[in-house]
Amino acid sequence: MFGRITRSHVIVFILLVVVSLIAAISILPPDAKEPHPDSAIFIYAGQQILNGDTLYKDLWDNKGPLLYYINALAVFISGTSMWGLFIIEYLGLLASILLGYLSIKKAFGKVPAVFASVVWPLALFYINDNGGNFTEEYSVPLGFAAIYLYLRSREKGGSLPCVFLIGVTFSLSFLLRPNNTGIQIAAALLIFISGILNRRYYRLIKEIIAYGLGVILVLGLALLYFHAKDALGDFYDAFIVYNSAYSVVSVRDRIASLMFGLRLISPTGLVIVAVVAWFLAISRLAGGNDGDESRRALIALAALALPLEFLLSSLSGLTFNHYYLCWLPVLAIMTGYFIFELMRAVSSASFNFLGRKISLSYIWIFGFLAAMSFLALAKIPARIGSFVSTTVNPNTVLEAIKENLDDENYLLMWGSSAYYNYVTEVKSPSRYFHQLPLFLCAYTTDEMIEEFLDDVKQKKPL
Repeated sequence: MFGRITRSHVIVFILLVVVSLIAAISILPPDAKEPHPDSAIFIYAGQQILNGDTLYKDLWDNKGPLLYYINALAVFISGTSMWGLFIIEYLGLLASILLGYLSIKKAFGKVPAVFASVVWPLALFYINDNGGNFTEEYSVPLGFAAIYLYLRSREKGGSLPCVFLIGVTFSLSFLLRPNNTGIQIAAALLIFISGILNRRYYRLIKEIIAYGLGVILVLGLALLYFHAKDALGDFYDAFIVYNSAYSVVSVRDRIASLMFGLRLISPTGLVIVAVVAWFLAISRLAGGNDGDESRRALIALAALALPLEFLLSSLSGLTFNHYYLCWLPVLAIMTGYFIFELMRAVSSASFNFLGRKISLSYIWIFGFLAAMSFLALAKIPARIGSFVSTTVNPNTVLEAIKENLDDENYLLMWGSSAYYNYVTEVKSPSRYFHQLPLFLCAYTTDEMIEEFLDDVKQKKPL
């Protein structure tokens, strides 16, 4: 599968590990004492799942269920320490970089693969500005996995298990957030289009079945689990009904969301490079086959997935930085393709330096690498400084809670401060351990408010 391991492979692997360690600094929360509110909600829910609570039925939140089980694993690894979560996030980042490298190398060669695998992770310093633990973050390795599997499935004699696994990655991403499935949707569309254009109808039917089985297996198991826990209605209410009410926005809001994402990532240079590469890709695809099936397959996938990702990320009309994390796999592929075309365009130009002939393309590549990396790397000292400085300051809120808990079995934090329930290991009195659903008029009912008030009256929390 990977061939003989050479010294060059070892050097590239070490380089990618170093890049992953640098990019992992972006995952550190700005405040070492307390994660951002969303992350605190997720990890508290994970903690309570390990304590026997049922998601949605006993713990209300609106994200996909996979997120909370990832957080449950983090709690299982490290208890109330945040390092278990960091380990999971880092492994996901490293897997993303390695899968991206293997995919781009297969289609475009080693130099474009190394370039893209160095540049795209640094964009995390712009998109992950508030630390990690977002649904989109966990979808990134699934996106890269889908890309790699799609390439394998397009090889001569293609692999049906790879198509099946693409369906699995679709379901896993869907169970994080439905909007995170752009690459898998693009892969499915291309499998269908390719089967029709090449008139391989029997093969197409088998691939549709394989993809569908992958989707149904994971989604079906999830639905059966919640049905067995008598929480299927609660799952539907929180995951579908609430998010539908939450996402009722205008076309203008969605355009504004898209433009925000483009401006957010623009300092990295990835957006402009990807847009240029997209037009090159359309031109190349329209011009016919250039003889390399892997290259053509990856170009087609990225060309279709880029506008899909733009569309899906802006559906909510909101402008949270982490919404644009799912762009990164496609931007990485487009960046690798841009470098490939650059090398092909100037491959004949060279100059002599100290008696050695050096291709002009490498000068261009080095220039792009410096320009696309400098601003992101400049953010590292401030990020580390922010994290380290907060380790010396006491958390006065936490100290006050611990001093006043006495024998209380419940702790109610108003708003979205579930971190204090998590770190003290004291339950919230209500499944509404954060009260955000009670503030959305299009969703909230009198019964929900009465349930919350009854829980507070009966359990008498601190």
